[in-house]
Amino acid sequence: MKKLLSVLLALCLTLLPLSAVAAATQTDAETPDGETADAETLVLASVADVATYILEPDPWGEIQIAPATLTTADVSRDVYLVALRGVGFSAGKTNNILACFLSAFNLESDFYRLTLKYILQYVPEGSAIVFAGHSLGGMIGQQLSCAEAFTSKYELLNTLNLGSPYVLVKADKREGTLVRCVDTTDVIPKLGPGVLV
Repeated sequence: MKKLLSVLLALCLTLLPLSAVAAATQTDAETPDGETADAETLVLASVADVATYILEPDPWGEIQIAPATLTTADVSRDVYLVALRGVGFSAGKTNNILACFLSAFNLESDFYRLTLKYILQYVPEGSAIVFAGHSLGGMIGQQLSCAEAFTSKYELLNTLNLGSPYVLVKADKREGTLVRCVDTTDVIPKLGPGVLV
């Protein structure tokens, strides 16, 4: 199943206008969950790589913010990759089912507020950002792409959604490019009132 998901997501690469080649670098800094990250470089060269990064069981929690270099054709640019997981079923997590319902209607959830707080805390104002989110994580990215508290401080280049429903926002209010990669047999991306806009 994981291999099939990777193949389906790799097919979405042709839709991504930035070529999706990013080298994300974790530094020896404190991560949003309070732990110290080891210095390492991770190359994400396709949508499938980004999906694996988000979906693989890893102790980084529901939000990962990493300085990165986004490479498209012959141009490289410093960005921050903000990776957001989908629904978590562990007690006390902010990426819960309630956050899904609130996000669908573009209402603030604890996960939305926590994501915005970490971005404001760890990303220098004026930086370029690329969101990558699975399911609920992609919905939070969509919400932030049209939230003045975010867009007035950062340049959003892309929001890459992996299996995410549309959020109830007007498309002309979004910053950056929204790229959705979905399996046509998956019912989750078809849920929510955002499909009506």
